[in-house]
Amino acid sequence: MWTHSTKTDYSSFIASAIRAQCRTASVAWRPRADEVAWNHVGTLGSLLESDTYPAWFIDLRGTGGAPFYSPDARPILFRDALQRSDFVAQFMAGYDRSRGAIRSAALISVHCAACSQRVIVDGIHRLTWLASEGEAAAVVSLTELSGKDWSCRTPDMNIVCACLSSR
Repeated sequence: MWTHSTKTDYSSFIASAIRAQCRTASVAWRPRADEVAWNHVGTLGSLLESDTYPAWFIDLRGTGGAPFYSPDARPILFRDALQRSDFVAQFMAGYDRSRGAIRSAALISVHCAACSQRVIVDGIHRLTWLASEGEAAAVVSLTELSGKDWSCRTPDMNIVCACLSSR
């Protein structure tokens, strides 16, 4: 899936999240076992083929906008979310196409090494833009914190991680 991967450390992961001004609460949580931080490079197409989720959830009725702390929140794969007009509208709002298209994206994610589920916690707007432009070959750079045994209180991961969720 990745054309290039480099191991790094937690301090590099957090520094990247701070530089990106990532505001997602889950970025501050850490797995309790086998923690590894990574810098990956690949394509948008290969990322969307994997079990990758946005930090955006649907409720039991299948409508969007359920927060991670809602008992009704359900995960939706990024590739499936991109088929929803409400998701695309929310994450394309504010993009001015006259400023030109983007051709790559830097992203932040958290990942469960046990079940291979990944949540994009920063860069959802950029990924949505690239996908809406049909840029499957676009380069994505992913800074990721991976590990096992995430707390059930970890925002976003509490919904996505198959090890935690019985939903």
